Amino acid sequence: LGVFFSVVLTITFVPIMHCLGMAQLSILVLAGAILYLHFMESGKPFRAGMALALAALKPHLVALVWLFPLVLGEGKDRLRALAGLFLTLAL
Repeated sequence: LGVFFSVVLTITFVPIMHCLGMAQLSILVLAGAILYLHFMESGKPFRAGMALALAALKPHLVALVWLFPLVLGEGKDRLRALAGLFLTLAL
């Protein structure tokens, strides 16, 4: 219930609704970077790569974010994060 309540509060937060209503997608790029870090900490690198695909909405703003899997990953986690990123972008 705590996670659900947090998500509902985040989505219904007025500044976020305003940004999305004005077609400002930067908030989604930020969410992708935050979710990437969360999933990597949780040991779910494939989901982390999928979350990082949100940065593809504005690649010119987050050029260095694409380096996260290469710098922060370790071994198989790095490969799984990259696989999640590329498979999500391919869809």
